[in-house]
Amino acid sequence: MLKPEILAPAGNLEKLKVAFAYGADAVYVGGTEFGLRAGAGNFNLYQLQEAVDYTNKLNKKIYLVLNVMAHNEDIDRLVPYLEKLNEIQPHAFIVADAGVLELARKHTKIELHLSTQASSTNAFAMEFWKKQGVTRIVVAREVTLEEAKEIRKNVDAELEMFIHGSMCTSYSGKCTISNYTAERDANRGGCVQSCRFEYDLIDAETNEPEDNANLMNSKDLMALSVIPDFIRCEIDSLKIEGRMKSNLYVANTVAIYRKAVDHFYEKISKNEPYDDFDLVFWQNQLSEVSNRTFETGSLLKTAHGNTIRYETASYNSEVDFIGTVKDVVVGKFLVVEVKSPFSPFENLQIQLCTGEKIKLQPQNVFSISGEKLGKAKPNSLVLLDWVEGVNKFCVLSKLKVAALKG
Repeated sequence: MLKPEILAPAGNLEKLKVAFAYGADAVYVGGTEFGLRAGAGNFNLYQLQEAVDYTNKLNKKIYLVLNVMAHNEDIDRLVPYLEKLNEIQPHAFIVADAGVLELARKHTKIELHLSTQASSTNAFAMEFWKKQGVTRIVVAREVTLEEAKEIRKNVDAELEMFIHGSMCTSYSGKCTISNYTAERDANRGGCVQSCRFEYDLIDAETNEPEDNANLMNSKDLMALSVIPDFIRCEIDSLKIEGRMKSNLYVANTVAIYRKAVDHFYEKISKNEPYDDFDLVFWQNQLSEVSNRTFETGSLLKTAHGNTIRYETASYNSEVDFIGTVKDVVVGKFLVVEVKSPFSPFENLQIQLCTGEKIKLQPQNVFSISGEKLGKAKPNSLVLLDWVEGVNKFCVLSKLKVAALKG
């Protein structure tokens, strides 16, 4: 039985290392050009080479997104960029545009994955793309698991599906709302998430305001409960959205889905019951970190009104991301890069690479030079007392005041 790959987002090199530390099999990254997340950290060519080398040492995989819908004016820059990427050798490109695909095939020897932006919803389309040299299809977001099961029977190519993260109301991510509201081309990396805005409803006859709502604000996707269905469907890769999200988000989602995939795969392959998996506990763990509330998107049935969060576009979050462990000196201290301030004796938690969290109330906080601190400040390195079981790239967080009161 096929054990699906867990594919994690990596907005920068540190997130890539966090994703692998928590159990990802592969990551997808963006370069400085030709991706759809211009606001992510992204990788220049030097950083990409470092990322590929690091990934290869772990015997894992790294895929580069080239999923813009290219215009003629982009092509002159694309060809020399592809030639440089061919020297770096990421394990695959993720492409959406047929022209980009053709040029990548012509100028590189790198495997090609078809992006969800290509909106492949049926086996015939997928077989067409396979004939164009594509080895993996990222299935359109609109495809249900039942449809994917039938597609799997008829398509001799790898299939990849999303399991967690942001969704949008456009067709598999193709959207032009930002073009009209902000003069930013969403299909060339300029999306400003206009679908998250609150819109006024105006009476067409009287021109009077009737109401306002977040008409297109999709909830987030959580597919933890249907991981057994992905395994039975023999989906090759399970993709987590979120290249622009925090180290905490990457660590939390990867660790939990790693635990889920391993558990369900073992039980299903042995034909054993798997109801000993504490689904509610792990769903709650996913819900602690920034989200817009969760739905299963189109996985169980085609998405409709219950996948929209009309009342607000703000995030739910019970925890603040505090920092990342940059180094460990066993028996002595942890070196932590701080992102949010904290003080000695505050109630923190460290997420282990297995997904479990341990509570931490640091009695001592020192600067990197050994000075005792009354408060750890953002964008600084501090030393905390060593904690057994904590590894490099583990993340720290703390419950928000509202969550503590609740």
